[in-house]
Amino acid sequence: MLLHRRRCPIPLFCLLFCICGAGPSGPPGPLVVCDGPSGGHIANAARFGLFSEAWYGNYPANLDSVITVLGRTPGYSLWYQQIDDAFPQAIVSHNAGRGIRTVISMNIKSQALDSVRNDTLLREIAAGAWDSVLQTFARAARAAAVPVYLRFGYEMNCDWFPWGEKPADFIAAWRRAHGIFRADSAENVSWVFSPNVIWGDKTVPNDILPYYPGDSLVDIIGVDGYNFGEFDSLHAWKSFESIFGPTLFGLVPLGKPLWLSEIACLSDSRRPQWLRDLFAFMDANPCIEAMLWFDAHKSGEPDFRLTSDSASLSIVQAWLAK
Repeated sequence: MLLHRRRCPIPLFCLLFCICGAGPSGPPGPLVVCDGPSGGHIANAARFGLFSEAWYGNYPANLDSVITVLGRTPGYSLWYQQIDDAFPQAIVSHNAGRGIRTVISMNIKSQALDSVRNDTLLREIAAGAWDSVLQTFARAARAAAVPVYLRFGYEMNCDWFPWGEKPADFIAAWRRAHGIFRADSAENVSWVFSPNVIWGDKTVPNDILPYYPGDSLVDIIGVDGYNFGEFDSLHAWKSFESIFGPTLFGLVPLGKPLWLSEIACLSDSRRPQWLRDLFAFMDANPCIEAMLWFDAHKSGEPDFRLTSDSASLSIVQAWLAK
């Protein structure tokens, strides 16, 4: 099972707001980064997905339990695995039968390797040493014959994973892997470039774009970001806009579909308003195709589960019902 650490301080930026329909003394409207046409109304549940810490148990039964709690079937299910784990055929098939699309977050790491090998795995991939593993995965994905989304080496612009902060190696590995999928006609697999949000004095040009493999090799851009609140000395409470705004504004010019590919806020008396701001943003930005909630409480991290406070859960249920 995956489940990873996040020790990046959250962005410290303040943002400009788009004030829509309010007078000079009115409250600020939601952040708008890409207010292009959506092609018609899409139900909120169809744009919503999540990872649940229950996924690795009895998946069908636990999925049913989550759906019962949410009151709606999510459009996406977020799944994590190592690079040498088999294609999750049973998960993908079950999801497809429920009208759910599977998003696979692939760790560029193997539990069978020591830390030294994992630290150089990107170079091995680029050199072709993992071609057969990737080919087997690609062929299984193609045979599934349903849409699959692959987050290859997500959060590559940070230091908490062995594949992190190695831009040249990351791009070379991505290009090699993408070429294998293309050669095997795995056209049902969409490639999601999924960096972490920028923070502090980091910028999109300096701290995300050096990892970007190229327009022809990326189908979707997803952005990962979390509100840890005052959970530890590295973090402070941050608004949704301050966490995601600078990164999204910097990535919009690439012209790719945008996701919030991992998002969560810890359970707190302030979380209900944070969620209202998030959903106001989603409503004002139909171009954001999906948002994926990290619904877990890992050891040593905050409680991000939506069920950990009733006020938050009620807000989510109400938005999903629209």
